[in-house]
Amino acid sequence: MTRRDGRWLSRSRGGTPKPPREAAGLRAWDGNGAVQLHAVMDLAGTAVLLLERCEPGTPLTDVTEEDQDGMVAGLLHRLWIEPPPRLRLPATGADVPVVGRPV
Repeated sequence: MTRRDGRWLSRSRGGTPKPPREAAGLRAWDGNGAVQLHAVMDLAGTAVLLLERCEPGTPLTDVTEEDQDGMVAGLLHRLWIEPPPRLRLPATGADVPVVGRPV
């Protein structure tokens, strides 16, 4: 699918609760280090995200380990943001089961 300006878009769909949180994170990053979120729709209980198409760049396997470290560190630096006050995300690991504890 393309926009009027010719840029390609892609869609992602999935069940709740992941897509609403995913959409909130993508909105907060606003295309800086992640794909741009263009729209979110609920279709019969399934969240559908309309996203900027992610074009592959240089594979990490094509550069030295030192350059890989720099590329990943640069990406993490772009993604590390102060969340907007209205964005409420679960604590890290909140939905990760702990071994030996009932889920």
